Amino acid sequence: MKDLKHLIYFENLLQDANNELVQKAKADGKYALGYTCYFMPEVLLDLPGCFSVRLRAPNCTSPDIATYYMTARTCHYGRSLFERALEGGYNFLDAQMATETCTVTCRFQEHLQMMNIIQNPKFFCEFTDIPFKRTRTAMSTIAPNCRFMFSTSCMRISASTPPTRP
Repeated sequence: MKDLKHLIYFENLLQDANNELVQKAKADGKYALGYTCYFMPEVLLDLPGCFSVRLRAPNCTSPDIATYYMTARTCHYGRSLFERALEGGYNFLDAQMATETCTVTCRFQEHLQMMNIIQNPKFFCEFTDIPFKRTRTAMSTIAPNCRFMFSTSCMRISASTPPTRP
């Protein structure tokens, strides 16, 4: 029973993407890097001065507004993420990192960019192509890709002027 209070604390953290731990890290001057897919190498997002946030949309029961922009034929997860973004739930993000693994999360990220939803002047989105197999060829592909993506992202986050959006 002693551990129950700790479980409740951690369960409550999952109720909001911009939770107590995220707010503390932002107050400490760290940059919030959002991601949606477990194919994203999370360890690369947790660089010095940054922290990763796996985006989710708890308690989203009806993504009606998101369905206006995204077809109802896409999965509920992507539309729920977009609904939460439209509600302002991800305005704490400094960047959104995505993999080319799921069409609906790619559409979610494209909508974030096109519609300028995140109210953070430094906010930007970045895609990476993560291989699905651990082979020598895959590693030779991903290493330069990740090096470029994360070095570019770090420069964009720390820049005094906001990045230009496509």
